[in-house]
Amino acid sequence: MTVEELRDSAILGRIVERVEATGRFCGETLLQKSAYFLKELFGAPISAPFRIYYYGPFSFDLRDTLGTMEALDIVQTAPHEWGATYRIGKRYRQVEQRFPRTLERVEPHIAWVQRELVPLGVRSSSRSPPPSS
Repeated sequence: MTVEELRDSAILGRIVERVEATGRFCGETLLQKSAYFLKELFGAPISAPFRIYYYGPFSFDLRDTLGTMEALDIVQTAPHEWGATYRIGKRYRQVEQRFPRTLERVEPHIAWVQRELVPLGVRSSSRSPPPSS
């Protein structure tokens, strides 16, 4: 892995960690969309290039990075009724420790992802307004 891919892994791992803490589903589509928004909306240092695909922005490089992260036990996948969900792997802490300033800088943006994107389904493009009282 290159340094850029390791940095991407630290950011993606942090997203997985935050979503896992909520007990929600964390599939590849969520990670793809999250990385795209972090990069394009907030200027996060994500090296993967994106293109518009079936359900929104997609990066084949990011898919490869996720596969490498799984092989290195930075993340793990677990079966879920909707497909595989990502969880933190045993080696994530080693990657996390290499990029503390990057993670500190993107933390507020990851909080935005957690608040705005995690509740959406794969095909959703916006959240429904809150129900009227």
